[in-house]
Amino acid sequence: MANKSVHEDGRFLVVGGRRVAMDTPTAFMVGKKKGTYYAIGSLFLQFKNRTLPFASLRQLCQQKKVAYVRPTDKPHVIQYLTGKSDDGAGRIDTEYQGVAPAAAAVGAPAPSTKPAAAKVASAVATAKSAFQTDLEAAQALDGPMGTMAYVCM
Repeated sequence: MANKSVHEDGRFLVVGGRRVAMDTPTAFMVGKKKGTYYAIGSLFLQFKNRTLPFASLRQLCQQKKVAYVRPTDKPHVIQYLTGKSDDGAGRIDTEYQGVAPAAAAVGAPAPSTKPAAAKVASAVATAKSAFQTDLEAAQALDGPMGTMAYVCM
């Protein structure tokens, strides 16, 4: 799944040609609390804009209609998406079965319906791989701005 590009297309992320709704929940728990999960758009925006001040990132997430990543979860999200952590400091729910997109907001309870966990897990794995590839490309950029120049594109 390496070498896949990730970009926004309205309310979707396009991961190597596969469209995933920005509000698609992931297994990444909000503050280690089972039943509350970050949407893939929240994780993407945090990763892509990780150098933004919190207030700016919160405003961007509100514009995109996804929950922002809490400041206490930010380092764990970045470590997970860059491959420095396999479990996001215990924030990956290994028993996760999926939730409806409307329940992806912070604090929303998980409904009893369970969509195919394999599809969600596959989308998260694909996005994580693409984020890692993008990070490696950013680190390879020449010049004093390096990763910062790439993040601001």
